[in-house]
Amino acid sequence: RVESLLEQRSPTLTDAQNVLKRVWDELDAWHSSLMLMESEVQDLAEVQPNEAQLLVDQLTEPQQLYQKAARKAEERTTFLSEIPACLQEFD
Repeated sequence: RVESLLEQRSPTLTDAQNVLKRVWDELDAWHSSLMLMESEVQDLAEVQPNEAQLLVDQLTEPQQLYQKAARKAEERTTFLSEIPACLQEFD
C-alpha cells in the first residue's frame, strides 16, 4: 500500500501533499505494528528462545521494507518542500 502511494503521481502540489500525509499515516501504523510484534517476540524469547529467534528472523524483511519506504517518504517530503521556492523563482 505505501509503495503504491509513493509511486502515485499527483496533478497538483496539494494533491501530492495529501498523498504524502496518507503515506506517513500508513508508515506510522506500520511502525506501531512492527514495534508491537517485536515486543511480543521479546516476551516469547523469555519462554521459548528458539521459536522467538525464528520470528525475529521473519521480522527482518518487513523491517527492511519499512525502512526503505520511510526513506522514500523522507525523500518525497524533502522534494515537495522545495517546490514552493522553485515556483516562486518562475513568478
